[in-house]
Amino acid sequence: MYEKAKTFTLSKPLLKKIVGGVLVLIGFVALITPLTPGAILFLFVGFEFLGLRFMFLDRLIGRKPASALE
Repeated sequence: MYEKAKTFTLSKPLLKKIVGGVLVLIGFVALITPLTPGAILFLFVGFEFLGLRFMFLDRLIGRKPASALE
């Protein structure tokens, strides 16, 4: 399932950018409303779809950054 989703998003980059933008927008709206859980999660996932990686997030998860793998 993961490989199928990965190939689908790689074949349709415009869809990936649209979904990322929508998730960032939802995350921002959820962030400014009080007591809304999941706001940071929507922002992080939306930024990942847009291609922005957070360096500290790799350290929290325990993965090595992509630049260290080369």
